Amino acid sequence: MTSHRSLWDLARSYELSSYRENLFEQIFCSELLQGCWVAGLPPVEIDRPFVDFQGYDLVATCAGITRHIQLKASRGGQLTVHRNLALKPSACVVNLEVSVAQDPDRIRFTYRFFGSPPGQPLDLQGLKPAKKSFNTRLESGSFGKTERPNHVQIPQSRFSAWVDIIGLATKLFGDSPAALEPGVLRWLTPQEAESLFLGTPGESSEGASDA
Repeated sequence: MTSHRSLWDLARSYELSSYRENLFEQIFCSELLQGCWVAGLPPVEIDRPFVDFQGYDLVATCAGITRHIQLKASRGGQLTVHRNLALKPSACVVNLEVSVAQDPDRIRFTYRFFGSPPGQPLDLQGLKPAKKSFNTRLESGSFGKTERPNHVQIPQSRFSAWVDIIGLATKLFGDSPAALEPGVLRWLTPQEAESLFLGTPGESSEGASDA
């Protein structure tokens, strides 16, 4: 008899933290591709940095907007991010709330967003420097947590309310590809695509040519 393990064991495993992190990233990419499509946005291009040292996990481009995305999966407390995120064109932080759906078991996310509107840079002004998680000897001789260079802490209160993937897609890339500036290559809206047909369903070719 085949034994079944709960996905909660994987979602909460500390021993498999790297495995879990990559799994969450793959699920997020799949969800984002689908969410943007359902939201009426163009197909999304997703890239991953070969070396992770600038504080982002993914680069997603859609509707003329490029987002450098830092993924987190924190249930509480403040989130630490790299200051260099603010140097990117329109970086953001997405916090994943993990749940497990039943029958069949699947990991599901809801999302909280920290960032500026599409096309605007991330604002990290006023955030407190992050501190290391371990104690080190200070100049005074006592032990304490020193600042972590080039990192800041974001309170949970600065994030948006929880949204589904369609809500996150619109926060990342806007409401509609029709809102893009003239001359930017984009996906046609259903109304525009329909207007390109020479005839409508049910109309004969002769009727179309006579018109």
